Amino acid sequence: MSVYYFYLSIISIGYSLIKTLLKAKFFNICRFPLSVFFILSLSACSSTSLLSNDASVWDQFIDHFIAGDIRNAVRKSPDDSRRYQYFTLDNQLKVLLISDGNAEKAAASLDVHVGSRYDPETRQGLAHFLEHMLFLGTKKYPEADGYQKFISENGGSHNAYTSFEHTNYYFDIDNASLAPALDRFSDFFVSPLFDADYVQREVNAVESEYRARIKDENRRILDATRQLINPEHPYHQFTVGGLNTLSSPTIRDDMLDFYQRYYSASRMTLVVVGDYPLSVLKNMVVKRFDSVPNNGSQTEAINVPLLISDNNRLPLILAVQAEKPIRQLRLTFPMPDLSNDFRTKPLSYIGNILGHEGKGSLLSLLKVAGWAEGLATGVGLNYTGGATFQINIALTEKGVEEFQQVTDEVFFAIRYLGQQHNQHPELSRALFIEQRQLADMAFRFYQRPNVMSAAMGAAANLHFYPPTDVIFGDYDYSEYRPELIADRLSRLSPDNVLITLVAKNLPENFKTQKISEWFSAPYSVNDVPQQWLEKWQGDLNDTLASQSFTLPSANTFIPQDFELFSAATQSDVPILAVEQAGMRLWVKTDDTFEVPKVDALFSFLTASSRQTSRHAALSQLYASVVNEQLNEYLYPAYLAGMDVGFYSQRQGFTLSLGGYNDGLVDLAEKVLPTLTTIDINPDRFDSIKIELMRALQLNRESTPYRRLASTMRQALYANSWSEVQLMDALADVTLADLQQHVDALWPSIYTDGLLHGNVDSDTVEALSDLLGALPNCDCDLTEQRLHMGVVKLPLGRQQQTQILNHSDAAILWYFQAPDESLSSAALSQLTVSVLHPKLFNQLRTEQQLGYVVGASAFNRNKLRGIAFQVQSPSSNEQDILSALSGFIDDVLEQGVDIEEFNRHRQALSTQLREADQNLNERSGRFWGSLLLADEAFERRERLAVIVDNTTYDYWLAFVRALLLTQEASLIQQTDSALRSKDPSLNADRAPIQAFDAKNKQQIIYYR
Repeated sequence: MSVYYFYLSIISIGYSLIKTLLKAKFFNICRFPLSVFFILSLSACSSTSLLSNDASVWDQFIDHFIAGDIRNAVRKSPDDSRRYQYFTLDNQLKVLLISDGNAEKAAASLDVHVGSRYDPETRQGLAHFLEHMLFLGTKKYPEADGYQKFISENGGSHNAYTSFEHTNYYFDIDNASLAPALDRFSDFFVSPLFDADYVQREVNAVESEYRARIKDENRRILDATRQLINPEHPYHQFTVGGLNTLSSPTIRDDMLDFYQRYYSASRMTLVVVGDYPLSVLKNMVVKRFDSVPNNGSQTEAINVPLLISDNNRLPLILAVQAEKPIRQLRLTFPMPDLSNDFRTKPLSYIGNILGHEGKGSLLSLLKVAGWAEGLATGVGLNYTGGATFQINIALTEKGVEEFQQVTDEVFFAIRYLGQQHNQHPELSRALFIEQRQLADMAFRFYQRPNVMSAAMGAAANLHFYPPTDVIFGDYDYSEYRPELIADRLSRLSPDNVLITLVAKNLPENFKTQKISEWFSAPYSVNDVPQQWLEKWQGDLNDTLASQSFTLPSANTFIPQDFELFSAATQSDVPILAVEQAGMRLWVKTDDTFEVPKVDALFSFLTASSRQTSRHAALSQLYASVVNEQLNEYLYPAYLAGMDVGFYSQRQGFTLSLGGYNDGLVDLAEKVLPTLTTIDINPDRFDSIKIELMRALQLNRESTPYRRLASTMRQALYANSWSEVQLMDALADVTLADLQQHVDALWPSIYTDGLLHGNVDSDTVEALSDLLGALPNCDCDLTEQRLHMGVVKLPLGRQQQTQILNHSDAAILWYFQAPDESLSSAALSQLTVSVLHPKLFNQLRTEQQLGYVVGASAFNRNKLRGIAFQVQSPSSNEQDILSALSGFIDDVLEQGVDIEEFNRHRQALSTQLREADQNLNERSGRFWGSLLLADEAFERRERLAVIVDNTTYDYWLAFVRALLLTQEASLIQQTDSALRSKDPSLNADRAPIQAFDAKNKQQIIYYR
C-alpha cells in the first residue's frame, strides 16, 4: 500500500468517526486528539466549534484530497449537502463541479468574461448578436433548433444574457440527459457554425428585442446617461444592437473575428450541477471542454475615467423626461476597482446604513417631509477597473419640485455617517460586526438555490472570488477595514456625483433640450448651481436630517435559539390542527430540510373586498397602508432574515410571515393586531393613495405583451376591474372611508392558514390565539369559495382590442380548457410543453415575427387553458394572427412526431414529480394546494399519473377539440384591424365576436 492510500484510509476512518460524533453533538473538534487528521487538516484550529460548521469542511477536504487539490476546497454552509470540486483544465478553463444527490435536475452555466465593452465602435451590439447566433447549430449538431429542441424534450430550459463584461449561457435538464446536453453545449465553444443563412434573421431578432423595449424607462435613462460617459470609456456605447449597427455585408466576418479573439478558454468559467459523483461529472466535462480553444486572452482593467472627459466635469445634473409617470432621483458616485473589497465590503456597510428604512433613517425623514416613497442604495456598475455607487430615491411630485432639498438631506446623512465613523470608531465597528453576524447567519442556514441559479451564480463568482470562496464570498465580512470605509465615504462627495432627475413633468429650470440617440429620451445636462454646491460642502445644519437622522440601533430581531423541533404527529403533508368558526390552521413540522425557519401563510377570505370597483380600490389601498404602518418597525426584522408581506388578492387578502422561527410569535403579535386598525398620518395617507394611482397608471403603460396579459386576466375573472375604474374609484377616497371599509371587511372574513417548518405546539397555540382574536365571520370555507369566480367562455372566438402607446403590434390568444377536471389540466400542460418549442422555432427563428414569441399555461383557479403570445415590431396584428392560425393548422393537420411527443410527456411527468429543493419551495407547493382546495395535497401526483397514461392519439384529440372543434377562445390584441382579409384563415372556425367584458354571464366557481 502506498503512503498516499495509507493516509487516505486513516483519514477516511477519522472522517467517518468525526461525522458520527458531530451528529451526536459530542465535542469541539479542536480538542479531539486525531493527530494524523490534524497534520493533514486545512487550517489551524480556532475557538470555533464545528458544532456550528457540521462536517461540511471535512466533506470538502476529502473531495479535494482525493482530487489532489487541497488548496481549492470550496467553503460551503453546514446546511449545504452538495459536494463541490474545483479544477482548471489544461486550456485554462476554470471548472466547478457540484454533486447533488437530491437534485431532480442537472444544470450547467458557462460564463465568458467578455461583453458589450468589447464591441467595436462600428459594430455596437456585436457581443449580444453573437450570443444569439451561438444557439443556431454547430458542426456536430447542425440543426438550427436542435439544441433548443433537445433541452425542451428532456424537461429543461435554457437561455443566455450579455452584460457589460459577461456573456452567460445556461440550461437545466433531466439528470439522465446531462451528458448529451453537455455534448451539445460544449460544441458552442468548439465549432459553432454561425450559419450565414441565419445571420440576417438574427440581426432582425436583435432589432426586435431592441424595439420591444424601446419604451422601457430604465433603458431610456441609461441611454441619456451614456451621453455623459467619457467617449474613451466603452460604457458609452449602445449595447443591444439593431439594424443600424449590425446590418453590414461584413457582419458575419466581424462576428467570427470577435469570437476567435475573445471566446477563449482563458476567459471562461464553467459550473456543472448534477445527481452524479464528482468523478463522473469531471469525466463528462474534461472530455468535452478540454478542446475549447485558448489564445491566452484575459480581461484587462479599464483605466480611463467613467464620468469625466474633456467636455464634462462632475458634479453635473442630468434631467431626463420620462414618458411614464415615474419620478426618480439618482446620485451616482464613481468608485475605484472593487475586486479586492470582497472580504471587507465597505460599500455594503455604507449602503446598509444609508439605505436603512427603520426609525430615524434617511427614508423615514424623506417620507415625513412628503418628498419620497422609497430609497435603495448599492453598487451600480461594477467592472474591471472601476465601479459606481448609487443612491436611488423614488420621489413624490413634491420631491421632484424640491429635489435640491432632498439632495441636501442625502449629503447631510453621508457627512454624519463619516463623522460618526471617524469620531466613534467603536460604534462603527459594532455596526460592521452586526452586519457580519447577519451575513454569517444567512450563510449558516443557507437555503440552496435551484440547480440553474446555483450554476449561474457560481459561474459569475469564479471571475470575482478565489475558488475556495465561490459560495462564501457573497457573505464574507471577515475583515473590518475602517480606513477603506473612510475612503469610500470620502468619494461620496458633492464634487464627485452625477445627479439624475427623472420625471414626466420636470421643474421649469431643468427642461430638456436634447434627445438621446437610441431610445429618444429627452434630456438636458446642467451644471450644479454654485450656491447648491457650497451648501453641500458647507453648512447643512438647517436640514431635517440634522434634527432626526440617526444611525441604526442594535437589531433586536436577530434570533438566538436555533433548536430544531420534532413533529408530534408523523405526516408527509400538513394536517388540520385547528378548525373553528371562521378559521382553520394547517400545520406541518419540517423533517427534511432541518433549518430553524418557518413559513406562516394566511388567507383572509371575503367576498366584500372586490364587490365593486370602489371595494377593490379600497382593498388595494388598505394593503398599501398596512405595509406602510409596519415598515419602520419591520425593517430590522427583514435584515435579520424575516419576511412579512400583506397584499390584496382576488379572494380577500394574504399575509405571509417567514424566516427564523425564534421570534415569529413576537412578530405576529405586532403584525396581526395592526390589520384591523388604520393608524397613519393624513398627509402620508394622501401620498400612499397617489402612489397607488401612479402604480395603476404604470401598469396601463407596460409593454404590449405584458399589458395584454393583464387585460386578459381582467376579462377572465369575475368581479375584476380595470385600472381606469380603480383610479376613478380612488380619486375621492378619504382616510375615514378606508377605516369604514376595514371595519366592514373583518366581520365577513374567514381565515385559512398554514404553518410549515420548524414549528412546535406552543407556536401553533400562540398563533391560533392571535388569529382567533381577530374579527371573523360565523361561516365556513365553502361559503367564501363560492365567490371565487372565473368567466366560462362560450364556444367560438372572441376578441378585445387595446389601444397602447407603443409601436409594436401584439396578440395574446387564449384557449380555455373545456372544464375544471384534472384531465383537462394535465392535457393543457402537456400541450404547452409540446407546442412551445415548435411555435418558438417557427414564428421566432424561421419567420422572424418578433422577439417575444411563446406558448404558456394561462390558468385561472382550477380552470386551465393555454395561450399563444407574440409581440412584433415589423408585423401588424393581422399578420401575427395569420402566422398563429397557420401554426395551429399545421399542428391540427400534421400532428407532431410521436417520439417527440413521448419525450415531452416523460419530461413533464418527471417535472411534476420533482422533489422540493428547499423549505420555501415546499411551503409554496402546500399553499398552492390549499388555494385549489386540494386538501389531500395530491394534485401534482394525480396530474403526473394522467400524463403518464396519456396516449398520443388521446392527446391529439384533446388538442383538436381545444383549438378547433370545441374552441372557446379569447384574443387580446393591440389596436390594428384584427380580421384577416384571407378567408381561408377562418375556414371551419367560428366567426370572431367582440368580447363584452360587462356581460360575464356564466361564472365557474370552485369548491
